[in-house]
Amino acid sequence: MANPNLAAEGKRFQFKKGKSGNPHGYNGLFSKDQAEAQRQLMAIGRKVLMSKTTGEGGEERTMAESIFETMAFKAQEGDAQAAHFVYEWSFGKLRQDVGLTGGMTLAAFLDSSAKQVSEAEGEIRKVQEDTREG
Repeated sequence: MANPNLAAEGKRFQFKKGKSGNPHGYNGLFSKDQAEAQRQLMAIGRKVLMSKTTGEGGEERTMAESIFETMAFKAQEGDAQAAHFVYEWSFGKLRQDVGLTGGMTLAAFLDSSAKQVSEAEGEIRKVQEDTREG
């Protein structure tokens, strides 16, 4: 049987007006010092990736270009993680929307998704052919 005094008993557990629900502040994963250290490391990483290096043919390019080329060759050899890396850095992450809007039916959504995947596969094939030729 339901407690007839439930509403009255629940009142004492509600947030009090003008008092924070989190009185000790944000308890996140990083402290302010850790967040600053992470920002500094990311800045250093960007500098390293954009630093110039000399390729096998003597041409100058960035470290990021060298890494990308290496990953593209690994993807061409069948490395699935490398293929995932190359795809996401070339075309961006695939959208993962779960809601259907605008009156679109599930069948229309699936057809649209299949078309997008087919187009992406075509682009991947073009990149693979270009890397083989080049």
